[in-house]
Amino acid sequence: MFSNEPNKIETSDFSIELKNNNHYHITINEQVFFTILHLKQIVDAQRELGSRKLPVLVIASEGVDTDVDLLKELAREDNQPYSSAVAFVLTSLPQKILSKLYVKIIKPKIPTQFFNDTQEAFHWLNDNHIITNKS
Repeated sequence: MFSNEPNKIETSDFSIELKNNNHYHITINEQVFFTILHLKQIVDAQRELGSRKLPVLVIASEGVDTDVDLLKELAREDNQPYSSAVAFVLTSLPQKILSKLYVKIIKPKIPTQFFNDTQEAFHWLNDNHIITNKS
């Protein structure tokens, strides 16, 4: 992991930024198969950015994929110690199919919603999970 800005950490697969000290903004790069290792790297990055439990906006770029094992780990609250709620912005049909499985069968332990649009996702976090400054 490396950082080129004070509140941002980047890897070859994703970037995470602490925005306005009130939420994390994560972008998963195109064509990444997201794994448990990535999840652990994000938790490490959140710890490095201040260890605060905050809402999270996740942008899953085109071609991002994962498997059920990761979804089961992601659903556990102890695997998201710095996330108070998560809004995912999805770009593909396979991502949307996995999101339905995640919510209906695996059932995440923290508030989680899926969106087609970044503004809708941000508004959900803003309205329900106390993001006060828009970015």
